[in-house]
Amino acid sequence: MRSFLALPVPEEAADDLAALSAEAPGGGRAVPVDDLHLTLAFLGDATEGTLEEIHEALSSRVPPPPPISVTGIAPMDAGHGVLLVADVARDIGLLTLQADVERAARRAGADLPRRRFRPHVTLARGLTSGPGLRAWMRGLIGPWPRWTPTEIRLVRSDLRPTGARYETLAAYPLALR
Repeated sequence: MRSFLALPVPEEAADDLAALSAEAPGGGRAVPVDDLHLTLAFLGDATEGTLEEIHEALSSRVPPPPPISVTGIAPMDAGHGVLLVADVARDIGLLTLQADVERAARRAGADLPRRRFRPHVTLARGLTSGPGLRAWMRGLIGPWPRWTPTEIRLVRSDLRPTGARYETLAAYPLALR
């Protein structure tokens, strides 16, 4: 089952980010506001057994929530088109949480890609990169959204011609400080 582990973006921050992506030149397809998230680990086509082991591992921990701070808007080459993303600060708490989640997924048998973690929230897919998009991004100034996540979600992703459809399979609370 195609799935991932992510931090959902809360409503107020999601609304602010969706408003930005709606203004972006270059076309593309905006990610629905309710689907905005920061992926901690993309699990790909994980088996039911692997997902159950990940569920067991994450259910037995309650890590502290990292602060999430958007630092700007940028294009990202996804190999199959240009994404518009909200870059997120590489806070040590976020990096530690991501590494712990990734380690738990690997121990459960998930075959994760080995690449450097770039924390971001995808806002739109399939943009045309060009001078108009770059000029628009240069004109953006903060303040940028900030939030403290309350949970990690295990999400199923079904790809459809109209875009991905997400279903939360489980949620794991983050400890309050």
